[in-house]
Amino acid sequence: MMRMTQQLTTLTLGFSLVLMAIPQMSHAEDILLVGDSVVAKYPGKSSRNIYGWGESLKNLLSSKTTLKNSAIGGTTTRSYWPRFEKVLSNTKAKYVFIQFGHNDGYKPDTEGVTISDYKQYLREYVSSIKAAGGHPTLVTPPLRYNFKNMHKMYDGSITPYANAMKEVAEEENVLLLDLHKTSREFFEKEGREKSKSYYSMYPVRKNRPDITHFSERGANKLAFLIFQEICKSSDERYSNLLLAFSQDLPCKEDESEPKKSVVHGA
Repeated sequence: MMRMTQQLTTLTLGFSLVLMAIPQMSHAEDILLVGDSVVAKYPGKSSRNIYGWGESLKNLLSSKTTLKNSAIGGTTTRSYWPRFEKVLSNTKAKYVFIQFGHNDGYKPDTEGVTISDYKQYLREYVSSIKAAGGHPTLVTPPLRYNFKNMHKMYDGSITPYANAMKEVAEEENVLLLDLHKTSREFFEKEGREKSKSYYSMYPVRKNRPDITHFSERGANKLAFLIFQEICKSSDERYSNLLLAFSQDLPCKEDESEPKKSVVHGA
């Protein structure tokens, strides 16, 4: 923990100097995405049936809104942090969506990130975005496809990180989109068999299916769940963020997502 704190202190000091030269964010409806492969952009038609919800989100936005997807597959809160300075300095987006957790929770004592360090890194992201005049928006990571019965999913290694992110959002008083909760509710309602079509399921190690990443249908659904949470929120802080989205989208729970297809990799 001490080593991690020293590394963050050094990086943060350098980051603070850079932020002094960064134009303050001013585009109230523009969005920057930071995260891992669940969010990332994939070129063209995915041969492995993997799509990130970041590209699907573009299809739901107003024509006046610009979205920059800077998510990178395989990253954690720690491994992404050194490049965040450059990513943030190259945008004027007012809202910065952050979703990490899938890789952080993988072997946290070696290749991943412990819960304690995960929370500290999230605080650093939040602090840097605020210093640049932006609005940090934390997005909890969705569950992997792993059902214990027909309509109940296992928590898995990702749930503690989703809970930790919610704690940081409350501590820092920043926007939170609980995709972990809303997607779980949706998939458990759909059930084990129907939910398969929302995940990649591409054969990977020893022909075991990919239960972490999402299909195009799944990415579209996650993006729509994000919109619905913003739309239905009674918190007035979400009202300006809602302006970034198309005014023609349905918001009620009994209405389904638009059928318009998403062009990935465009």
